[in-house]
Amino acid sequence: MKDRSGNKARLLHIQEALQFIFRFVENKSENEFREDLILRFAIERQIEIIGEAVSRIDTELLALQPQIPWRSIVGMRNILSHEYFAVQPQLLWNVIKNDMPGLATAVKQLLNHLQDTNNHGE
Repeated sequence: MKDRSGNKARLLHIQEALQFIFRFVENKSENEFREDLILRFAIERQIEIIGEAVSRIDTELLALQPQIPWRSIVGMRNILSHEYFAVQPQLLWNVIKNDMPGLATAVKQLLNHLQDTNNHGE
């Protein structure tokens, strides 16, 4: 699968957004997260970036990591963009702590897959 549609760039955007999120919450408690509006808003923006990038990646590439709920990621982006008042800080915290490490691993594997297929001229 050649990367003709910018999949690699979008995966790199996701990877960068995840790195920002992990850095932002490093050494933070859930209570600190809940009380810090600037921190939450910064993380919400990164989640919007992740969701937008996911929505523009070829579905056949995403299918290589079926354990990741790609549609839910896009759905979270839509909620943050359009129904921002409905997002509970506890939900965001749980997503960061429980789901994002797996997403980071999947993104790295997809980037490796693209690199391997480009190296082999497929």
